[in-house]
Amino acid sequence: MPHQIAGAPVRRVPRFWDTLAFRVGVLVNLAVLLVLGMAALIGYRQERAGLLAAETERLKEEAKVIAVAYARMPDAEVFRSFLDEFCHQMSVAVSPGHHIIALDEHGQILFRAHARANTTLETEMVQTVRDGIQQFTSGAEGFIVATAPSSRRLTIAVAQSTDPIRKMIRQEAVGRATSVVVLSLLIFVVTILGLLVWVRQPLSNLLYVVGKIGARDFDVRAKSMGTTDLRLLADGVNNMAGSLERVERARLAEMLRAKEIQESLLPTLTEEVNGFRCAVQFLPADNVGGDLFDLVRQKDGSVLVAVLDVSGHGVPAALYTALLRTVFRYEAERAQDPATILAEMNARLHAVTRLEDFATCFVLRIAPGGDLVSYARAGHDPAVLVHEDGTLQDLESGGLPLGVLPSASYVTSQETIVFHDRLFLYTDGLHEVFDNEGRLFGRERLRDLLRGTTSFSPQDQVRHIVEQVRQFGQATDLADDATLICLAKQRE
Repeated sequence: MPHQIAGAPVRRVPRFWDTLAFRVGVLVNLAVLLVLGMAALIGYRQERAGLLAAETERLKEEAKVIAVAYARMPDAEVFRSFLDEFCHQMSVAVSPGHHIIALDEHGQILFRAHARANTTLETEMVQTVRDGIQQFTSGAEGFIVATAPSSRRLTIAVAQSTDPIRKMIRQEAVGRATSVVVLSLLIFVVTILGLLVWVRQPLSNLLYVVGKIGARDFDVRAKSMGTTDLRLLADGVNNMAGSLERVERARLAEMLRAKEIQESLLPTLTEEVNGFRCAVQFLPADNVGGDLFDLVRQKDGSVLVAVLDVSGHGVPAALYTALLRTVFRYEAERAQDPATILAEMNARLHAVTRLEDFATCFVLRIAPGGDLVSYARAGHDPAVLVHEDGTLQDLESGGLPLGVLPSASYVTSQETIVFHDRLFLYTDGLHEVFDNEGRLFGRERLRDLLRGTTSFSPQDQVRHIVEQVRQFGQATDLADDATLICLAKQRE
């Protein structure tokens, strides 16, 4: 019967950015960047405020010097010349945007340094002094202004651009940002290396071992590596593997014993059965299987041959085959009609199975003399009769699989077998085989093999056909239980 094959677990290799090492590294670096960024922002603001305060104090000292000079120079022309000379000597590189004005008590400009006179700037300076603030903007450029009173009711105002301070802070900020980035990259690399050694490699090893255990390879063991908790986890996985290995050994021993018991239930086909030479190949997918064939000799000399195929395989299927074999043998002592025997087998199986469990069966009765056979089918593949001329004939008769309905009925049909004819009974595990490209072996390919190998002896023929099926599936073992019986008609 077809069944679902569970494949081994596929070990997916994670993308680099989807690994624990990368994500923890990113998390750590984000935290570092946040802390260092906040520290850099606070430092930037503090440094800017300090530089502006220092520059303001310098301008205040400069204004005081000019105020003292004004107090000692009663001649206005002399003081004006002093301002022009003083401002002219100021280096543009050191003091860009430097400008000096003197205001009377009404806020009017009495004196100015003509070397860098700027009407717009002077107007904004006057307004800033009146407002009592120390910073203003002229165009797109920032300025600071400082004032100093003179003894003759005169206020000296000195302004200077803040661009040098801003450029200096920007350069320092770029330097700090570069340092932060380099430091973050260094921390990122160190973090990832540490996680690779302490976390990812141990986890990858554990994942590999767990996958092997899931594939029933209990000999594998995890390496003790990484942190203490990961080493403890590896020890736990190794202990689990050891326990499962012991359980598996016991299970295999029991299955081997079950296989021996099941094989002891199979009949030993003689070379001659009522005029037929017999050959059989029985291949369980597991140690025990859901396929079974049996042969019973009746009191009148007839021979009953039955082929069974229970859904699934393994221990549950083997238990059902044992039950059906017992019922078959019991009914074979009481009845000769294959349909009657199938009806009793169906009733007994339906009484003990679940809804999804069922079995198929083909019962063949060979009368004494061997020319006439009668048969009945319960959902099983038809027997194939290969005539001497190579034509194929299916021995079909209707009937549901065993265990589906409690009172199913079956029909017995008859067929005459002549010399050189060969009759084949098989289960679907022989043709429901797939190759690596997903192509099905199929009934037609099997029928072609049956037709094309009739020159072989019955034993060689069944061996050759099974080997061809295995080669098609590229496997030593078949995916489902398989049985093939050849009955070759001999001369009377």
